[in-house]
Amino acid sequence: MEIERKYLVRPNFSVPSVPSVRIIQGYPASGEGVSVRVRLAGAAGFLTLKGPPAPGGVCREEFDDPHETVHAPPWILREVTGDDRYANRRLALHPYALWAPGEPPGTSM
Repeated sequence: MEIERKYLVRPNFSVPSVPSVRIIQGYPASGEGVSVRVRLAGAAGFLTLKGPPAPGGVCREEFDDPHETVHAPPWILREVTGDDRYANRRLALHPYALWAPGEPPGTSM
């Protein structure tokens, strides 16, 4: 089981240079409570079926225990776990680049 938590990062935060892998992903199918994600990470490909999120449950962290305490670093603005406006499938349809100033995704759709 994947337990995912998401956070907004403070504006103007600069990430130190670290090794990375380019990720390209899309959502060929999405509906009530389920989505299909295709992801290319470097030379590897993944197909993921995602169901409804766990109750209670953009920087991302995965945990083994949904009740695990998180000690957020100072560059975290706030947690957005469970806020559907920040779901990857929603962001695929309404990416950050299209947001009006101060607009979270989904408020003008």
